[in-house]
Amino acid sequence: MHFGVVGDTSVPVYREYVQTPLISALVTGHKYCFSAMVSLSDSTLRATDDLGAYFSSILYTQLYGENIPVTPQVQNPQGRFLVDKYGWMLISGSFYATGTENYLIIGNFLDEYHTDWLAVSPCGSHEVWYMIGSYYIDMVSLYDCTGFDYTANAGEDGTVCRGEGVVIGTDEASNRKYSWSPAAGLSDSTAGRPVAMPQQTTTYVLTVIDEFIQQTTDTVTVYVDEGCGTFPVYVANIFTPNGDGNNDVLYVHSQNVKEISFRIYNRWGNLVFETESLNTSWDGQCSSNDCPAGVYFYVAEVTFESGESVVRKGNVTVVR
Repeated sequence: MHFGVVGDTSVPVYREYVQTPLISALVTGHKYCFSAMVSLSDSTLRATDDLGAYFSSILYTQLYGENIPVTPQVQNPQGRFLVDKYGWMLISGSFYATGTENYLIIGNFLDEYHTDWLAVSPCGSHEVWYMIGSYYIDMVSLYDCTGFDYTANAGEDGTVCRGEGVVIGTDEASNRKYSWSPAAGLSDSTAGRPVAMPQQTTTYVLTVIDEFIQQTTDTVTVYVDEGCGTFPVYVANIFTPNGDGNNDVLYVHSQNVKEISFRIYNRWGNLVFETESLNTSWDGQCSSNDCPAGVYFYVAEVTFESGESVVRKGNVTVVR
């Protein structure tokens, strides 16, 4: 399917559309979720962000390949250019039906003066289609999703000390696909509620594809308090002993220490770890086995070279 000539108003506009009748007319007032996967053809030199889906009461007949001047109910977001030649990009959206829709039309409905375009590198011959944007379309779907109003929710902004983690995100369902960006500082960038432990203040973007193949996004900012390092004794409140080399152990952060006692208890008050060395850390083991995920209680008693002593008590969450 071609989205048409872009970027040169001296060339007559040309469009090709995919048109198909629906099995039955849509129901008045019902909410419908549409999705399709598109991929830019190898020989194409120009990509656009102006692809959409229009649900019509009539079947259109084009003269000389001109654009159909309608406003699609589902439109790819402006600025999100469909440039992928090696994979597939999702176009999705929802709308409420008027009850007159009998046909589905997919394409670019703008004229050459209003179509956005972006130059891309060719992968093959482009002698014929040098001004044409050509796309493959697959996995077109339409669902009645009345009453379904899921929207991505990345959670509330928060503040942590450097080396401390916090859980972000608000839900984790097996029938939804989660993606976080950037992935740096996250325990799992594809989890619904990963642990974020950034080295600097970071805004994470959550993208969710739900069970109706609708894509929504949200953001959350994790602020890093640079002043936390001034505390004489610090213990992180969360860690992930999963063997990935990132935040796998828990220990006491301090300096000029003469003596230390660091003990960790489970929720029943049983001792699961203790050390009298600042350089010895807890790896999340309980009697040579993985401790269950959950909340544990610690007590850190520290005596400094100066003779001053402090006691720190708190909770630490084990995430696996």
